Amino acid sequence: MKSLLKFNAIAVLVMIFSLSFTACDNEIINKNITYSVASDQEVGKDTTKLLFIFSEPIAAERISMDDITLTKDTGEVTKESLHPINGRYWELNVTTVKEGNIKAKITCQGIETGEKTVIIYKKPSLPSS
Repeated sequence: MKSLLKFNAIAVLVMIFSLSFTACDNEIINKNITYSVASDQEVGKDTTKLLFIFSEPIAAERISMDDITLTKDTGEVTKESLHPINGRYWELNVTTVKEGNIKAKITCQGIETGEKTVIIYKKPSLPSS
């Protein structure tokens, strides 16, 4: 009898736990969270980070580096790693290939899908003698 009671209690807890995560995910998915993005702009130095600022906190399991697309415009960077600073602020480490503009876009349900233009800086190379 005791083991049956334990089994039922565990089953109920698992069901409640599952429902709470489902509700949380649906709540986030149904929102239209907006964002802005900017580089660590400093003329004469390479851009090393892009800062994403969301209108609402984003849980770490909701977004990954694969959800972020960086497209060449007149500039180019490569993605390195994505880190949450807190729920609303995320930092994407990048390597600058070419100075100019890039387009950043997030493809994640519940987050706006528009492209954002970001200015990228590159340290000038020294003239060869």
